[in-house]
Amino acid sequence: MPVSLGLHGEQFGIVEATRCIGDQITLMNNSPISEVWLTHAHLGHIEGLGQFGRESFNSKNVKLRCSESVTNYVMKHPIWKKLIERGNLTFAKFKSDTIVPIEVPHRAQDFDTLSILFKGKNNNILFLPDHDTWEKTLDFVGYNSPKEWFSSLDAN
Repeated sequence: MPVSLGLHGEQFGIVEATRCIGDQITLMNNSPISEVWLTHAHLGHIEGLGQFGRESFNSKNVKLRCSESVTNYVMKHPIWKKLIERGNLTFAKFKSDTIVPIEVPHRAQDFDTLSILFKGKNNNILFLPDHDTWEKTLDFVGYNSPKEWFSSLDAN
């Protein structure tokens, strides 16, 4: 299965809408999805969005959380744009006190790539599905080693 993350709280969210989105949901006991975070718009991370349309899930106002450049990319593509226009998905603020996007280098084309720091009560988790190389990423974020970078984020 492609990389993804399920988030439980008062509601259920997923990070990345992969082509295996049905399997992602099954792994989370078929919980209704209230929000989707996208780290970037490469096909393997975004192609499952189509399943939120009326032909499949027929979702209503599922929050789509992504960067501005990914928002622009989604709106340039008729299939995904239609999901917004029909109200299956709605764009929502990405960053909060407990969810921190961190840009990382990864084949930058029409959009940026983010890792996501999820801050919990007892632990913080860094979700880093894609980046070019450790050398480029560490240079980009200004640290000498992954351990040093993770420590600076207080990521467990």
